[in-house]
This record gives sequence, structure tokens and C-alpha cells, in this order.
Amino acid sequence: MRYGYFMMPMHPPGSDISVTLQTDLAQIERLDGLDFGEAWIGEHFTAEWENIAAPDIFIGAALQRTRHIKLGTGVSCLPNHNPFHLAHRIAMLDQLARGRFLWGIGSGGFPGDFDVAGIDPRSGIQRQISIDTVDTVLALWDNPIPGINQQHGWTFTVPEPDLRIAKHVYLKPYQRPHPPIAVAGVTEKSETLGLAGERGWRLTSDGLFASDGSPHPTPAEEDIYATIRLPFIPPEIRNGDDEVEVARRGELPTLLSRRDIRGDPRRVPHGARDQARQSPRRGL
Repeated sequence: MRYGYFMMPMHPPGSDISVTLQTDLAQIERLDGLDFGEAWIGEHFTAEWENIAAPDIFIGAALQRTRHIKLGTGVSCLPNHNPFHLAHRIAMLDQLARGRFLWGIGSGGFPGDFDVAGIDPRSGIQRQISIDTVDTVLALWDNPIPGINQQHGWTFTVPEPDLRIAKHVYLKPYQRPHPPIAVAGVTEKSETLGLAGERGWRLTSDGLFASDGSPHPTPAEEDIYATIRLPFIPPEIRNGDDEVEVARRGELPTLLSRRDIRGDPRRVPHGARDQARQSPRRGL
């Protein structure tokens, strides 16, 4: 098991940001020394308690002070970003990280950040904006088609290539086809968590909440799989990292139930116990 860390961060309003940033960087450096596997850095624009507004810049600085730990945005609040700018910043960061970057994405949750984007969170529009934004970023990395792109208040133009002067949208991530994507979600019927399940992306959450914001009772595992739109994977057959992919293909094995077993499963066949004593490697 590897340990991970989520840095909101959390600093009292009025703190000297130049000092808290250095404190947070020192914390990441310490985590690397303790062999933590990954650390996720939050993003908020109007929450002074959580005073990192550009986790990509912070991660760029942390990469220079660490050697092994993977660093991720926790998360890029997609409704607050123009996808053209975001695609380039994330691709650039991934090139710097050379395999140590994780791209956490989400629709956000802080009221002030929704105000900045002109979003009423009760409408739920932030989820569709998030889906359209990440799809646009992925398309820019895969095959940027010249033309005007305009949705949800953001506009950008992919220029016609001119190879005489090397003019074209060229920047792609270091990890192909893209860095590992992790999706944040906290509501009981999260569309973004469902999207993650469908596309095989990682999940990240600090708990499930009902649509009115109240804490949701701890869900059963079957409920979690239903949220991410995948068949339930029983614990008995979890033996690797590929179960989600197997579930997506609908190839989960059928488990034997007790009634399928004939005879008494507690009985040891005659002679087997003596054989096990003689050959420990073949023991029961």
C-alpha cells in the first residue's frame, strides 16, 4: 500500500502567502522523503483559507524539490478555465514532470468560484461545462482542428497551420495520450463520477453528499459501483489493477456459491493431509 496526501491547503485568512507557499512546498518535500506515493494540490480563487489559486505553478516549483512523489491538481476546477489555455498549461506541466504528474479535474464547489464563472450551482450546469471542457482539452491534444471554438462563455480559435513559420497548435503532454486523469465528485448521483467510470479514469472524493448538501449515509460498495456506472466487482475477485477495465468489458467471472459445491467442503480427502505434510509447497 502506498500513501497519498491531499493539500487543500488550510491557512488562516490574513496569513502571509509568500510564507505559506514555502511552508506548503516544504511539506511536499518532506512527503517525498517519507516515500509518499502522491500528493494532490487544491485550487480555489476566492477561498482565502485555501490559498493556492494556481496548483500547476505550485507543482512546477515542487517538482524541482522532489525526486519520486507524483503530484496532481486537486483539482483543476474546469468551469473556471478556458480549455485552450488549460490544455497548454497542463501539457507544459506534464512535460516538466516527465511522468510524475496526475491531472485531477472537477466542476468545483466553492460558492465564490462559481460566482466568478457566473454559475448558479443549483442549475447543475457546471457538470456539463466540465465535461465539455475536458473533451475540448483532449481534442486539442489529439487532433486540433482549425476553426473557432465557442461554448459556455469561452472562445478560442485554432489557427490554420503554416509550416513555413512552424505555426500550429503543437504542444502535447509527455504522457500519451494524456496524463492519468482523476475525477472529483461528491454528490450521490454525480455525473462526473459516472463519466470517470465509463472512461476508466481514477476517482477522487472526500465523501458523498446528498443533492441538498447534507452528508450522505455511508453507501454500500454496490451503490458506489452503480454511481460510476460499472458492474459491481465482488471482493473475492479483486486481485489486480485491471478489474475496472474487465468490468467495462463485461467479462466479470461468475462466482460459485456454497450451494454449487457438492459434498462437505470442510472435509479433507483421504490421504491429502499426509501428502501435505510431506510436500509443504503443495499443502492445503
